[in-house]
Amino acid sequence: MTTIQVKTEEYFGGLNSMTRKLRQEKKNFQKAYGNEWASLTTEEQEILFENHIILPEVREKYQCETSEVRPEVFPKMKINCGEKVVVDFENEDVSISTLY
Repeated sequence: MTTIQVKTEEYFGGLNSMTRKLRQEKKNFQKAYGNEWASLTTEEQEILFENHIILPEVREKYQCETSEVRPEVFPKMKINCGEKVVVDFENEDVSISTLY
């Protein structure tokens, strides 16, 4: 593990008692896998650990009913910023435009 990963785990692992328990459980799980853990990809590690901590009954209960794939999008919030007032003092013209 890189020092950034170690520092990140230390920080998030110390936020509250639940994260400390999860961090300790993950360390014990890694020890059980030994050297094989390091050879796995991050995705494989996450899947194995999730399968370890989430009981099959719970997984079945909360599994999505539809197999519909959700598109990967980043939500955007449109805010009406107000109006922009442009005053041309030479021609005494006032124009108002709405900004979005």
